[in-house]
Amino acid sequence: MNSDDQTKLINQLVELGVGEWKSEYPASDVSLICDGLSFTLYVKSDTLNMYSSGGCDFPPNYEKVRQILEDL
Repeated sequence: MNSDDQTKLINQLVELGVGEWKSEYPASDVSLICDGLSFTLYVKSDTLNMYSSGGCDFPPNYEKVRQILEDL
């Protein structure tokens, strides 16, 4: 991936609000029964620096972000 592609990807993530994602989803796992689905996303760039993970609960625009990353 060249630097233009990286910049485009970061801009898409910023537009989708990834920088506003909480660090954990759900915030509390008390009495949580999960079906095994989970995610971890770590991005470090000049524009976006974030870490988020979770299971059974997903942040806003998660599916859009997942599709963008899957299409790389």
